[in-house]
Formats: sequence, C-alpha cells, structure tokens
Amino acid sequence: AVQNHQHALRYAIRMCSLAGESLACGNLGQAASVEDIPTAKACAERQLQLARTLNDNRGKGDAFRQLGVLSNLQGEYDEAQHYFEQSMQLAQMEGVEQASNSSRC
Repeated sequence: AVQNHQHALRYAIRMCSLAGESLACGNLGQAASVEDIPTAKACAERQLQLARTLNDNRGKGDAFRQLGVLSNLQGEYDEAQHYFEQSMQLAQMEGVEQASNSSRC
C-alpha cells in the first residue's frame, strides 16, 4: 500500500496539484504509520501545511487527528491531546460529528 501512495504522491507533485498532494500525503502517512512513525509524521505535517494553504478544514482536521495518533503512539500524551483538540474544533466547525467523535480522548 505504501508504494501505491508514494506513486500517487509523485504523480500529484508532477501535476502541480496541491489538493492531490495533500490527499496523497495523508494517505501515505496513514499507511506508513504502521511501520515508520517519522515518515508518517512528516507526511501528516506536510498534509497540514498544504491544507492550511488550501484553506481545507477537513484536511487540517485529518492531519491534526493523524498527528494526535502518532504522538500518542510515541507516548507524547500532552502533544497528542493538543492535536486531538485541534481536530475536534475543526470537525465541530465543519459539523462533522463522526470526525469530532473520533478526536475525543
């Protein structure tokens, strides 16, 4: 799965698609989180940066949620809580109840 997401990311970059790059970074980060937390974190941070540029609240929420999961896995509980709170706020602003509920600690 990781190789497919890497391919999608390369394609999005070649196509100069910030939205595609953001989505591909998010997907790659989720796939990589199983084996490579530093790569997953770098992908989530890039997704967050792109989502901010695109003013994509859903993308920002997804990135914050993924950063929360990764911080939690690393035992960084205060940092994880901060990310989950950011994700929950964005989800509530967007009215996305499912995302809001998954961000609760």
